[in-house]
Amino acid sequence: MRSVFYWSPILDSITGQFRPTQLAKGMLPFNFGDALGIEVIQKLTDTRFAYGPIKTADIFVTGTVGQLIEMHGGAKPGAILAGIGTDPKKETAIDWPGTYDVRLVRGPLTRDAWKLSKDIPLGDPGIVSREIYGEREKRYDVGFVRHFMDKTDLPTEIGSSERSIVIRADQSPSAVIPLIAACRTLVTSSLHGAIVADSYGIPWRRHRAPVGLDLKWEDYRLAVEQHGIERLKENVTEVLCQI
Repeated sequence: MRSVFYWSPILDSITGQFRPTQLAKGMLPFNFGDALGIEVIQKLTDTRFAYGPIKTADIFVTGTVGQLIEMHGGAKPGAILAGIGTDPKKETAIDWPGTYDVRLVRGPLTRDAWKLSKDIPLGDPGIVSREIYGEREKRYDVGFVRHFMDKTDLPTEIGSSERSIVIRADQSPSAVIPLIAACRTLVTSSLHGAIVADSYGIPWRRHRAPVGLDLKWEDYRLAVEQHGIERLKENVTEVLCQI
């Protein structure tokens, strides 16, 4: 069985084991956006994959994990990279196209940082959430997807609307995405909250909080600007279905 890497706040990227101290504190093992890729690829291919640590995983899909690969001295040569991104402002010591099977990257900033061909498909697997998880009845006027590290005050839209919901990102994708789909508008400090909203055609705005990387938002924005949502969906579906 092939393995897929995903990042978790309490998962050791090297051993693939959950950290016992964090588990004892009751911390949840999810950042839904980073776990989303494995659910998407399993549903698109109707194939089961195991979770794999960074050194042995066969496939990397979803999330800003390019710098994790670099930080840990590289992944397995020939591993498939399909939809991940990196921190574009950091210099790289890896020959990405020469070392890995790069089939899809999140956006043009990652593509250019890794010196990939301009023909490499762009897209994040979260963009096909609507096709994977289906439609939901609109129950909320506005939802707030709170990044798992976001400790800021609630957006004004949430406090001013009786039909609002706070959606925690430290849950599984199958728990988070139906709640996003049930919103008419969205505020999000999680990039994958925005990506899922775009998949469903839900208007959104970013809630700025001191979490994450600004350039990953720009990487995704540029991909949408250059190719459009439907093209990104086609790219993701075509690439992942061939894995």
